[in-house]
Amino acid sequence: MAERLLGLRRGVQRCGHGGAPRRMCRETAAEKPMQRNLWNCSVWRMERARAMDELAHEPRLDAAAMKAFAHPLRLRMFSVLSNSGPATATLLAQRLGENTAQTSYHLRQLERHGLVVEDANLGKGRERWWRAGSFSMRKSADAATAPVEAMLRSAMVEDQAATLQAWLSDDTAQEEWVTASLEQSTTAILTAAELAAMNREVQDVIERHTSEGTGREAALRAQSDGLRRIRVYYDGFPLPQE
Repeated sequence: MAERLLGLRRGVQRCGHGGAPRRMCRETAAEKPMQRNLWNCSVWRMERARAMDELAHEPRLDAAAMKAFAHPLRLRMFSVLSNSGPATATLLAQRLGENTAQTSYHLRQLERHGLVVEDANLGKGRERWWRAGSFSMRKSADAATAPVEAMLRSAMVEDQAATLQAWLSDDTAQEEWVTASLEQSTTAILTAAELAAMNREVQDVIERHTSEGTGREAALRAQSDGLRRIRVYYDGFPLPQE
């Protein structure tokens, strides 16, 4: 039987074997300083096991792409595109305090590796809009890429923590979104095949529901009622052996 370690609904914490929930102090969630949101890892699915290749529906980053991505300004640009939606080089420059020539150059480098994609539905004339690309990454046996991979993995974990912290610390959140949200952690004893099967099923469910949002960028920008950009994190992995 799975042991439910943590199931948060905006401050409600469940521990042990289905014990009664207890209210988590809002100050506790805000104790740690906010980390800078470097990039969106919801579109970067990290699968470390080679046997799990079939779980990756997006193109994998190769060594060249990882090296191109591991640039401070490019990570910041990617974060803006992921969290705020498509933007032009000019808008990115204004948002990040850079000049347009810089953001244009780095967008082209990101485009070369599929890290950003032009959004033709938003562009007018020569104006080019860019959105964050979708891709996956697998741990490589190449020692030469190990430092870059380690940096990107660290950025992924930091971003997840910072993004979740920002949500839990948001006292202005509407009740309907508070009720709809879920943060949960569960521990179980499974075989590798069972873990792979669970991950495939969860991935299918996530993709089925998130595909409903395809083509809604214009409606979101028009502030259509009921729409918000949402974030889904999911990780299924074995714990260290004692």
